[in-house]
Amino acid sequence: MKKNDTERTLEGMIHIPTLKLRLALEGILVGLFAGGCIALLRSCLEYVSERRSLMVAFLQNVSMTYAFFGVLALVMTSLVISGLVKWDPIAGGSGIPQVRGIVIGVYSSLHWFRVIVVKLITTALGIGAGLSMGREGPSVQIGGMAGQGIGKLVRNSNVETRALISSGAGAGLAAAFNAPMAGCLFTMEVIHKNL
Repeated sequence: MKKNDTERTLEGMIHIPTLKLRLALEGILVGLFAGGCIALLRSCLEYVSERRSLMVAFLQNVSMTYAFFGVLALVMTSLVISGLVKWDPIAGGSGIPQVRGIVIGVYSSLHWFRVIVVKLITTALGIGAGLSMGREGPSVQIGGMAGQGIGKLVRNSNVETRALISSGAGAGLAAAFNAPMAGCLFTMEVIHKNL
């Protein structure tokens, strides 16, 4: 932790009621931002699921030539996903271990907005293509990066930003499944290992 971050955190801890109020207000911003991103993700997933069903129905009733083009489209989709993950490696994988790593200080992510964009696109493409993946991990990572973004925008200390990342991860999970208590428990149990 930088000396400036340490000083700011200590100054904030002296005024705990003010710190709590400020973090609560920032947490509301994180929740709104994460919820908006997850609403966009859910809309994209509904859209690609409908298109996937239409594509499967189409490919069942055509010759093998068209099926070859379907396989070619899947290969191209996987190449696009691979290229996006190479562009921002922290966006690869489930998303939950990456957020936990950022919160405990093992990983760092400088490009929070890029992670959100890459995760939105790769999740929609991957699930749309029928790849074996779910929306919970990406939702957690998108929410966590929303928390990091708000923390950076309001120039919080490192410790305060990590708190916002945690709350964003819980908000992402809550928004993905319409389960706010599950988001809270998930944050305590999985992100902080403290239940």
